[in-house]
Amino acid sequence: MKLTENLAVKITAVFVVFFTAIGLVMGAAGTVAANELGIYADSPDWFQSQNCADLLQEHAMSVAYGYAAEGADFIFSVRSGQSRYAPARTNLCFTLADDAGNIVCATGSPDSAAVSISYVFAVYPDGAIEWADAQTEQQSQLVTAQADARIMTLRCSLPGALRRTDVFYYTWKAYSILGTWRGVLPWIAGISALLMAVSVVFLCCAAGHHAGREGISLNPQDRIPFDFYLLTVFGMACIPPGLGMQLYSEDLWGSGGLYVIVAAGLLVGVEALICLAALLTTATRFKKGGWWRNTVIWRSCHFCWRLAAACLRACRDLLLAVRLEWRVALGVAVFLYILALFWVDGAYSDGLLLAAFCMSASATLLCVLFANGLRRVVDGGRAIAGGSVDYKIDTTKLAGILKRHGEDLNSIADGMGIAVEQRMRSERMKTELITNVSHDIKTPLTSIINYVDLLKKEPLEGKAREYADTLERHANRLKKLTEDLVEASKAATGNIRAELVPVNFCELINQAVGEYSERLEQSGIEPVVALPEHPKYILADGRLLWRIIENLLSNAAKYSQPGTRLYISLVDRHGRAVLEMKNISRDRLNIDADELMERFVRADSSRHTEGSGLGLNIARSLAELQNARLAIEIDGDLFKVSLAFDRLDDQLDFIDEMPAAPAR
Repeated sequence: MKLTENLAVKITAVFVVFFTAIGLVMGAAGTVAANELGIYADSPDWFQSQNCADLLQEHAMSVAYGYAAEGADFIFSVRSGQSRYAPARTNLCFTLADDAGNIVCATGSPDSAAVSISYVFAVYPDGAIEWADAQTEQQSQLVTAQADARIMTLRCSLPGALRRTDVFYYTWKAYSILGTWRGVLPWIAGISALLMAVSVVFLCCAAGHHAGREGISLNPQDRIPFDFYLLTVFGMACIPPGLGMQLYSEDLWGSGGLYVIVAAGLLVGVEALICLAALLTTATRFKKGGWWRNTVIWRSCHFCWRLAAACLRACRDLLLAVRLEWRVALGVAVFLYILALFWVDGAYSDGLLLAAFCMSASATLLCVLFANGLRRVVDGGRAIAGGSVDYKIDTTKLAGILKRHGEDLNSIADGMGIAVEQRMRSERMKTELITNVSHDIKTPLTSIINYVDLLKKEPLEGKAREYADTLERHANRLKKLTEDLVEASKAATGNIRAELVPVNFCELINQAVGEYSERLEQSGIEPVVALPEHPKYILADGRLLWRIIENLLSNAAKYSQPGTRLYISLVDRHGRAVLEMKNISRDRLNIDADELMERFVRADSSRHTEGSGLGLNIARSLAELQNARLAIEIDGDLFKVSLAFDRLDDQLDFIDEMPAAPAR
């Protein structure tokens, strides 16, 4: 366990602070009081000290001024016991005599005096006095020079045994006690200050740390609002000094002085604990952070702020509930009304004219800024609508409805991007699934074909031979479909590598038509070929291009109306070599051209004829791999397909000398 989390050590440090605070205050106060009494400068005997002489002189002057001001009334009040200098009410003994030596007033017996002092003073008719020390030459000058004044002699003394009646006793008592402790008091104050400083620093470091808890944790007093807590602590801290002053004024050096000192020490300790609690909770709150949030002032301001924000939101919602055109109309009307007032009253004031001009300029600037923001939003919407799903409208400089609309468009773009990504992922998964399933089918299918071939080599009679032929035909069809699926998947995912070289397009078309002429004749299709006399070279992969033309001719043989013609032509169009094939469909073409390019789609919706519906899709994918474009058009039953390649310059000598690229 860490030292800062040990509860016993913390409690010990608190007690150390309590007692060292008492020692510090008592030691420092005693040292200051001893210094003021002159203990460190004079002898330990108070009667021989300067403090005693000053106090005795002060009261002697008070007696002289009292006699000069009141005269016989002063003497009567002393004799009757009403004056504070009456024998029963003070330890001061004095004898007041005139210039003839006659005693005017006397109290006590000066024979038992521990200290005495004599003074001479002149009393003028207006009550003013002039003071002189009886032991100096000033006395003779005072007697000879002041003929119109009464010269008085005053002797004051204090007995050795003082009674607890006036300030002389309390001062003597304090001098005696502090004189006994005068060498110890500074050490008590210094050691107490050092121990208290160490304890306070330790407690501040340990504030907020508790055994079994991580980090800074708050206790119940740390959850009290900070400003309310400090205000309460300040009020409580003002009580002990007031009680201490009251106890001091009652009886500090009398018979109950010990109790007064103990009570004053306890009050000092309580004061120290109150201040320590405030210091520790302050340290804990600062360590925890966010201390200002737990204050009455912050909570009040936060509540007012939330209330004002709620009112503003309510006003905004109320304004937004109104249709936009009405809000615009209302704003324009208010603006024009204020502007009109400024212009009308501006005839009598240049300041109003300037204000109207500034309003007009500000309105123009706002309109320009709004138009600029609207243009950016419109451009962003057009870009997103055009397919740029990654386009983002910068809404940092937009405000109001334009900002919200821009954020909505960005959200739409994000949604479109997510949808497109999910669609592409789905397409990739489907393609991979088709490829994997096709590979898994090929192995058992090959076995079936082999066993059918072996079966046909056996002597079969009757229906068995017919069944074997049917089984062989459907197995071969399934094999062809599987191969088409694999090829379509490879073409769609780009796994087929195209090696582009110059190819004689005319020669390749002639070869393909020649190879498929027999099959076309069997289907009742007459090919009509129109090719240019000069060779047309394109940049293509001969093997993939042969596969495209083969698929197109195969589709024509399968789906053309028997007894019709298949028109095949190669033309130049906008610098491109375009192969066109046109035929009449046997079935009704009630399908969209783009849909016909998708996988597994055929014009024969009943699917009674041969074919997998992958031929056109494979042809398009293979064309895209060679940077070509395959398109189809449907006009009634007329089916037209065009394959466009970028044409190479056929005037180059090296092209004329090149052999034809292999078709397969």
